Amino acid sequence: MLYTQRDSETSPLKIEELRLMMQKLALKPFEARYRIAVFRDFDTAQPRAQDALLKTLEEPAPHAILILLAKSLEPVLPTITSRSQVIHLRPAAVHTVYETLTELFNADEDRARLLAHLSAGRMGWAINALNNEEVLGQRAGAFDLLINILGMTRVERFKQSDDLSKDKAALITLLELWLSFWRDVFLLAGNSGLEPTNIDQAAALDQPQRSDERGRSGDGGQRHAQDHRSADGYERQCAPRARRAAAGLSGDLNRPHPQPLPEFSSRQDSFNASSHFLR
Repeated sequence: MLYTQRDSETSPLKIEELRLMMQKLALKPFEARYRIAVFRDFDTAQPRAQDALLKTLEEPAPHAILILLAKSLEPVLPTITSRSQVIHLRPAAVHTVYETLTELFNADEDRARLLAHLSAGRMGWAINALNNEEVLGQRAGAFDLLINILGMTRVERFKQSDDLSKDKAALITLLELWLSFWRDVFLLAGNSGLEPTNIDQAAALDQPQRSDERGRSGDGGQRHAQDHRSADGYERQCAPRARRAAAGLSGDLNRPHPQPLPEFSSRQDSFNASSHFLR
């Protein structure tokens, strides 16, 4: 088995890596019948790098099997997809992940249920999180950071965003986790009846809704009173002037026009009327 490597999570799949993989595929296998090359994150490869793989796809060695992995087909060139067999991989159901963790890996039921919801159908992620305590630990830290940001001022939030942007790879994972949080908030606020993804964050998910309710009953009431005061002030100061202006406008409309509007019944008369106004 051969796997492509990237320099970092945010860097593209380079053409040098693809050429190195093709050189290894050209060698005959020593023990097995086939050499299998897995091109991970192929959708990140630039068009020039993808073109370098065309000849190998058209005339692969008899012992070579190529597997291209991509999150989306849009960045992949049509010349690549036309020479490949496209297989769409669907996420596993929540109950499938749950049963796999409990039956095959002897996971605790509560932990298996949580990981099944968090996995988004990714069986590999669920198994890795089951065996690696740091995955859920980092997730808890990300949620604590989000709750703290909600209580910050706008200036503090900008400073926090500047600090987070320095590590782009970690930021992508963090934003995906926060997106799942806000998705759950919207589901609960809309009484959708769907079970949230972050089932262990019930108290945190309820906090934005309570803040919104306080805003409507507290600050919202104050803003409503301020709007009434503003309207009253406008009525006292501006309305008299507006009424005087309206009265003057009405008087102007009642006066005879210095240039009476001509009557016309044909296109030629209309043209003459336009000339009359221009003069």
